[in-house]
Amino acid sequence: MAFTIIRHNVLNDQAATQQTQVDGNSLEIGRGTGNGLVLEDLHIALRHAVIEYVDGRYVIKDLETTSGTYVGHRSVRIRPLAHGDVVHIGNYNLRIGLASREGPLTIDVTRQTGDEGADGRAAVSYLARYRLSESVWTKGRLTVWGLVLVLGVPVVLLLFGNISWGKKTWRATNLLAPGGVTQAHQFIGHDCASCHTETWKAPTTTSCTPCHPSPVHHANQVSSPDCVSCHREHRSDHKPLTKMGDHFCVSCHGDLQTDTGKPPQFAQHIRAFEDGHPEFSAALKGPHESKVTRVKLSDKAALHDPGAMKLNHELHLTPERMKKLGFKPLACANCHRADKQGAYMAPITYTEHCAQCHPLEFDERFPGQVVQHGKQPEGIQDFLKDNFTRRCLERSVEQTAPPQEGSDAGTERRRPGQALALPREPQVATAASVLQCRDEGVRDAQKRLYAGGKQSVCGLCHTLQDPVAGAQLPTVVPPTIPERWLPHGEFHHQVHMRAMKHRTADNQALCESCHRPDLGASKSTQTTDILLPGIASCQECHSASGGASLQCVTCHRYHDEGMKSIRKPMQAAR
Repeated sequence: MAFTIIRHNVLNDQAATQQTQVDGNSLEIGRGTGNGLVLEDLHIALRHAVIEYVDGRYVIKDLETTSGTYVGHRSVRIRPLAHGDVVHIGNYNLRIGLASREGPLTIDVTRQTGDEGADGRAAVSYLARYRLSESVWTKGRLTVWGLVLVLGVPVVLLLFGNISWGKKTWRATNLLAPGGVTQAHQFIGHDCASCHTETWKAPTTTSCTPCHPSPVHHANQVSSPDCVSCHREHRSDHKPLTKMGDHFCVSCHGDLQTDTGKPPQFAQHIRAFEDGHPEFSAALKGPHESKVTRVKLSDKAALHDPGAMKLNHELHLTPERMKKLGFKPLACANCHRADKQGAYMAPITYTEHCAQCHPLEFDERFPGQVVQHGKQPEGIQDFLKDNFTRRCLERSVEQTAPPQEGSDAGTERRRPGQALALPREPQVATAASVLQCRDEGVRDAQKRLYAGGKQSVCGLCHTLQDPVAGAQLPTVVPPTIPERWLPHGEFHHQVHMRAMKHRTADNQALCESCHRPDLGASKSTQTTDILLPGIASCQECHSASGGASLQCVTCHRYHDEGMKSIRKPMQAAR
């Protein structure tokens, strides 16, 4: 790790910038010359603060100084740093530059002059603000302070001090903490005030959000509880903060209300996964629709995929048919593969999954030559014109070339006494003949690609719209394969695959045990079939008798990103 320090000085009435680099995982800041960053100000301690790289983030710690360390004009004892933060120490402003959490960390140092700070606002006099410069040594106050020191110091040392013996240290804060903090908060150590900003009170949401910015649960929720209402530290069970009982969720969802008084869009009375939880609803949105429609998986009459792709699962998964067509038998895993995290299915792409069996050949005379996938017919037309222009020119050159020496070209057999016929003049290619040849080739190629509905090369899988007014070519409706069909639920395919392996050695049967028992993929002939498992499939295992976890947090997140990725239209698949 390294720290880059940029200082702005004035030398000989001219502004100068000096840049230095300090290597290491920590940078000490203070008035002393032994610090990595020296700040010349009598209000700054010899060792004032330190910036350390701890658990994947940069953290600034105040070394218990009198004048204090401030971030954004707020006093801090320990705080993670982010890009754009301004640290105030004495009359210096340290602007933090951090491209990523891993660094490198850049510190832009400016010194306040007069009454104005580097950012144009009035400089903050922290000593005056906290009344540290005010004289308190009157006779009466001296008497009171003397009694406080004589009688109070022993009590303070006993209750709040640290007592060391050997290599061990007893900390007074241990008397107040019912248990240690979780692993995620170990870097805070015993600095209670970094979270407990108010004495004898639990941390508030404003104490958490600088490190944990999260979206609200729902825009129409009646109340927004503090973070510590659910995420409780100092527990003796050492469970992660994200693990919590269902009673936190049921306290609202057992009788769900909205701040508007209108009926909630979700189920109003959910007490457990087996008690009140509704059937799953797929989020559907067609290529020309602006609104997402949620359809229950049990509503077979309305459950249809509005996407523009055409696919017959049964045809692809029947070994006899595939062999008859000259292809290898397919299984689910040939196309549907988990992403790098093993949770969800990676997107289907034409290049990886379709091109081998469905090449976009445009002329049977040129096997293996294909048009580019992902372009509209108007864009493909330019490629076809260039291709056939070149081929027509090459053919005209071959036809007009003189015969090679020693060849029989240009000679003919004749009887004795028969006059020798004059040689035929070669046809010279003209621009008109080349254009005619090109247009015929382009027309035949476009007919092969687009005409005849499902019999055409493109129409086999894509929906083609008739040409709009003034156009001659159809339009390919962009496919809208969703990234997530059930956006409000979490799922992990690899975990379930491992748990289900004992049921069957056949991977296809393993997939169809969930997708779906009543209509397996090998029996699905309609493109509109949605082969998602319903809640009954999950409850076979996720129940009291099934043995698998059935807590709310197994599948749901309170800080949900919502409908962000419900149905993003796929880019032109490559």
